[in-house]
Amino acid sequence: MSIIKNALLVGAGYVLGAQAGRERYEQIKKQATKLVQRPEVKRAGRRAQDAVAQKLPGGGGHGDTGTGTGGTTSSPSTAPDGRPSGPTTPR
Repeated sequence: MSIIKNALLVGAGYVLGAQAGRERYEQIKKQATKLVQRPEVKRAGRRAQDAVAQKLPGGGGHGDTGTGTGGTTSSPSTAPDGRPSGPTTPR
């Protein structure tokens, strides 16, 4: 009988804990959303992006299309000399 009682108590604790955890998650999510919408946070994000863009090869970030090619004209799947780039499987 005590095994059944213990199982019910554990189950009830799990359900109540999961519900409280979900409520806390939603609360944190709401606060984070409000934070990233603040103008000063958006400005800081843009400054950080600009600083990173200045450090990247081809630098400046002016006219960046967001393609991640670093201003090169070759496709991302080829090396500058035209050979295929990326992971290769050993033979």
